[in-house]
Amino acid sequence: MVGKMVGNPRKMQLILSEWKPLRVLLMGRTKDQTVETKPKYDWVKAALEADIRLFVLENLPYDPAKTATVAELEAKSAEELFCYYINWLQRLVPNVPRRVHLSSSLLLNHLFLEYKDAFAKIRNLIETGGSLQSYLSRAVNNGYYRHKKLMARRHLDLLLSECGIHHLHVEKKPNPEGKGFGSDHLLFCIFRQNDAYLIDILPHNQTDLWADSGLFRTILDNWPNHNLLIRAQSVQEEEPLEHNATEHLTQRNKGANSPIYIDGQTFYGTGMMSPSGLSHHSSAMFQKHVWPVMFNFYYRWLAERDQLCTELLAQGVYLSASSNPRFHIDPDGRFGVFEHSQKAFLCLGNLALLLN
Repeated sequence: MVGKMVGNPRKMQLILSEWKPLRVLLMGRTKDQTVETKPKYDWVKAALEADIRLFVLENLPYDPAKTATVAELEAKSAEELFCYYINWLQRLVPNVPRRVHLSSSLLLNHLFLEYKDAFAKIRNLIETGGSLQSYLSRAVNNGYYRHKKLMARRHLDLLLSECGIHHLHVEKKPNPEGKGFGSDHLLFCIFRQNDAYLIDILPHNQTDLWADSGLFRTILDNWPNHNLLIRAQSVQEEEPLEHNATEHLTQRNKGANSPIYIDGQTFYGTGMMSPSGLSHHSSAMFQKHVWPVMFNFYYRWLAERDQLCTELLAQGVYLSASSNPRFHIDPDGRFGVFEHSQKAFLCLGNLALLLN
């Protein structure tokens, strides 16, 4: 049996433990036979887009009392809304167990010993797949925040968007201005599917902290072959350029990706930030991984429902012809459809495996 019931008994969720092989069954066709999104399938496209929009608008954290914010969100396409949701989900760091790698800079940093208890807790959470939310910025409570300046949009972490680098607040304490909690020092990390790279801990008030050359150098010195930065295939400069953190920040705050110059070589961040401050990976994820799977499921549900229900039942998954499955992403990044009357979640993919 492919499906299994897990989680809170009051909210039983049907999670497909082997969703990849089942995907072919759900689609009823191979990749080469995928239903094309031509005009004759606009009715399927419209249904899926409407459900994606509804899901994001109901689940993305934003202030519904701000009419201008609501108007901006409602004017966006389903793909744009999906990208904002993924941006928010990525900032939360999906709860996946990972191997922890410590840089030599971190191990030699006197703050590593000063915060040894906090580090031990953080490391345990990373290795066991626990939630890191208590160590994240309070800005993660914003899924969309309207502001003219890119750097002031609280739903964005531009260092993460451009370079794939998270920051954790090592020890939170009350903000002297009375606005939530802050931290004197930040731990910079990169999270991948199975690995977490802990780069260094730096003062929160350090000048040009968010484009610190030392962070990039530490990444290259410790993990040169892990593709944590992208090396530019370009002609070597006659005179090696020095990385300018101030200029880097200026360009990033304009929505531009900047070169990182280390020891005569040029690198770029892996996030590939768009002018909106989001990572280009979100759009690619939607187009290549989410839309094709969801489109084909919606097509089969709307056009071949009885046959699909029979095929699913043969695999131990029950959806009746009167069921109403809708697009859904769970907190751990699994996407698919959720049937509200049955409290059943049919998982068709895992964004946590694609993030970062």
